[in-house]
Amino acid sequence: MILDLNHDLALPEFSADVCIVGAGAAGLVLAAELIQKNKRVLLLESGGLTLEAAPQILNQCDHIGQPHQGANIGRFRALGGTTTAWGGQILELNAEDFTPRTWIPGSGWPFTKEVLAPYYQRALQSEGLAGATQNDEDLWHQMKIPPPNLGRELTPYFTRWCPEPNFARLYREVLHSPNLCVVLHATATRMHLSQDGTHVRGIECTALSGTQKIFYADQYVLALGTIESVRFLLQPLPGAQTPAWNRSGLLGRHFQSHIDINAARISAVDATRLHPWFANAYRDGYKYHPKFRLTSAAQQQDQILNIAGSITCIN
Repeated sequence: MILDLNHDLALPEFSADVCIVGAGAAGLVLAAELIQKNKRVLLLESGGLTLEAAPQILNQCDHIGQPHQGANIGRFRALGGTTTAWGGQILELNAEDFTPRTWIPGSGWPFTKEVLAPYYQRALQSEGLAGATQNDEDLWHQMKIPPPNLGRELTPYFTRWCPEPNFARLYREVLHSPNLCVVLHATATRMHLSQDGTHVRGIECTALSGTQKIFYADQYVLALGTIESVRFLLQPLPGAQTPAWNRSGLLGRHFQSHIDINAARISAVDATRLHPWFANAYRDGYKYHPKFRLTSAAQQQDQILNIAGSITCIN
């Protein structure tokens, strides 16, 4: 069932195994997986059924340090979250993205990409891309053209686009499951902890109308998106104690924005030859976008991180 904290003042009781805060890509996918395991799921969403203007005001925030566009742009509160307004482009991280860079203090992941490999496969299925061609070499073969030779510093690759980018539509059957209760306009404002601070007792939500309610479950998951999850976890606890989840002091630091720049204008000697390499490819109902990125050697030589580009217009 789908309820609304703005209007349904007397919400019916729903005994939940898991409470998920945030009904975007992560929240909906997790809810679907839990329901398949016969779990009862409570899904709390700050926005409404569609992209309404009023809840988006809650995205506004200030930050210190370097400017970060993502703090206020590209975030949407609605059932389906950011998927209601994105294009659906999917891309895995490269293996080298996980490795430490000697020229960047604190870089590197605590595990390699191989750890994520099985989860990437599950993610493709969850995104509706299980039938897409996964290997770039296979895709070039299907297109009956060789990959472009871009020299030693650049390498070509494809991104893949979800056939249905709006996860609220992709998971519409899940939303009507008897084991799922969705509460709209329920903005998480406070986490109620046990007396010793080791367990979550409930999530307090407030609607823009002023209605408040505490929701309970056996377990809780924060799926509000990176920025909003951090904001929620940075709230002060009673007694001004440092929460266990921020003993490192890293919450709210080291965000990274997209680099977006028109770097060059290209005049093709023969556009008919260039176009097949850099135009979107459509195969068996799936969309593939050709791009190019710096090789690992070029990144190390110039002491920069992974960066990519694409050709969007050919004259």
